[in-house]
Amino acid sequence: MSLENTPKKATNIENETKSFLYHMVPEDMKGSVLHPLNDLENKYPEIFKKKTEKYQDNEYRQKLMQKVITALECKWNDVIHMTAVHPEDLKEALKEGGVKFKELNFYQIDPESLDPSKTVVYLYNDVSPGSDIDIAGYKQEDLSKYSKVRPETVDYYKKTIAKGDRPKTFVGIPHVLYKGSFDISQLSVITVDFTDDKKVKG
Repeated sequence: MSLENTPKKATNIENETKSFLYHMVPEDMKGSVLHPLNDLENKYPEIFKKKTEKYQDNEYRQKLMQKVITALECKWNDVIHMTAVHPEDLKEALKEGGVKFKELNFYQIDPESLDPSKTVVYLYNDVSPGSDIDIAGYKQEDLSKYSKVRPETVDYYKKTIAKGDRPKTFVGIPHVLYKGSFDISQLSVITVDFTDDKKVKG
């Protein structure tokens, strides 16, 4: 990961008193600004090409690239996707579902820095492939409602692993969608470590 400014590490004390949003640190991060995927087409075309390849694995994901978020008047990849689930809670759900990583890193984002008029919530109530995208208005006070991993997501992890496939990490987890960019140079980073497990998948 290449950064113009190295983010600071988060402290646990912060998380005890306030709700935050989280975005996984891209392995190929460049610069000090976190951009929506579509912005990378002109800024970092090679990264854009690599990231959009994952949308070619099935017809639904191809259509998703053209999906319009009516409330924000933009496409699916014109926004930054965040979660209200704390990384440690996500780790425990992944472990319960049989999914292992070496380590995951997340930017910790203050929800007060978001412009509510540029923010919505993808509720993700249905984990079925091709299900409708259910969007709700964003209210900071509602973040606690989106901060837990639902049993349906853990079941999805288990079933996907049982079929010999790799689950997508955020299926069934509400996404907070923000039409904008973030300067990450002053953001804290939370790291969750899976290496205490005996078997680790990269």
